[in-house]
Amino acid sequence: DGPVFAEADLIYQGGDAGENGDKDVSAYLANLNIGTQITDRAKLTLKGLYVSGDDDPNDDDQEAFQSIDADVAVGQIFFKDGLAAGLDRFVDDMFGTTMPDGLRNNGLATGALEGEIQLDAKNNLRGAVRYLQTAEETSKQNVDYPGEDELGTELDLWYSYKYNQNLTLKLESACLFPGDLAEKMFEDDNTAYQLATGMVFSF
Repeated sequence: DGPVFAEADLIYQGGDAGENGDKDVSAYLANLNIGTQITDRAKLTLKGLYVSGDDDPNDDDQEAFQSIDADVAVGQIFFKDGLAAGLDRFVDDMFGTTMPDGLRNNGLATGALEGEIQLDAKNNLRGAVRYLQTAEETSKQNVDYPGEDELGTELDLWYSYKYNQNLTLKLESACLFPGDLAEKMFEDDNTAYQLATGMVFSF
């Protein structure tokens, strides 16, 4: 153990897909976290995640990384890192059939600076600033948002209070300053906010 730590993941998907096995699958996910333990209770982490997207949905190559029911800690607004994540939201799910148009098979590229501090035995605080965009632009033939990839910049905050060994109280908030793609997906250029509170029981 030391003041600097790092972790990395690399996942490759290959094979055949499609109803007749006529699509050649070649996709990957790359994740890298580098951080420093500032004190025994506080740490700062720089995070990067790249998930490949499909640059041409009409060819015989499937280059968008697929995940089935996966939780990914890349913010609260679009993806799963909080209490409000009640649906399965990943970069792609079942070859894009469950993703909204704009995110479908376009992958993800995101970078974040995250800090966490254990205030005392019961109180924990975590915060992050994160930039998100799709790995591939939307199709230029897309009528609603042609050639867009910027989802925006997100600020996240998580607070937890461990009441006892079986019960933890949580308060979480996030805001998104939307990029061009998010503005067109939401049909709104205003800042998006999210607030959630809840309890986690463990037995």
